Amino acid sequence: MRKVLTALLISLFPIFSCYGQDNPYIFIEHERITLRYSTRSQVEKLLGSSEKVEYFEQGGEDFLWKNFFVCSYDGSKLSFHYDQNGTIIRVTVNAEYSREVRFLEKDIKYLYKKDIQDLIKTVREQDVFISQNFIMYEHTQVPNAEIIYSFWFDDTEKIQWIDMYHVYPL
Repeated sequence: MRKVLTALLISLFPIFSCYGQDNPYIFIEHERITLRYSTRSQVEKLLGSSEKVEYFEQGGEDFLWKNFFVCSYDGSKLSFHYDQNGTIIRVTVNAEYSREVRFLEKDIKYLYKKDIQDLIKTVREQDVFISQNFIMYEHTQVPNAEIIYSFWFDDTEKIQWIDMYHVYPL
């Protein structure tokens, strides 16, 4: 009985971990890309070399990183920010990106504002900003380990952009 319960809990963990988004991730086709754990080499193995690579010495506004690279795909509809070790620290994706991208176990082409509002209710985030075409919330894992989630919507309340990142280095 104990083994069955353990197996059940292990099998349910991926479902619940996505909703809390403690280690935020997306799926590109069937490959999981996770902030802080996936690397540039893993992304390039999946997607090939990026179309554009930019280096930045400083982040901006709420993105307080230094010395990072941004690699973009499909006319900048998908971009990854990497720290000096080649680890993903930010992911930005447009719903018009050519490959299937999943967030919250759903293809982002079919995500709506209501889906994000439901997510916010389940994780009980305190620092939330909601407007007609934008939702942003901050999730704090531990002190000084904040993750920002931002979502832009079109006039039909369908997702246009998803952006998620660690505010500063851990």
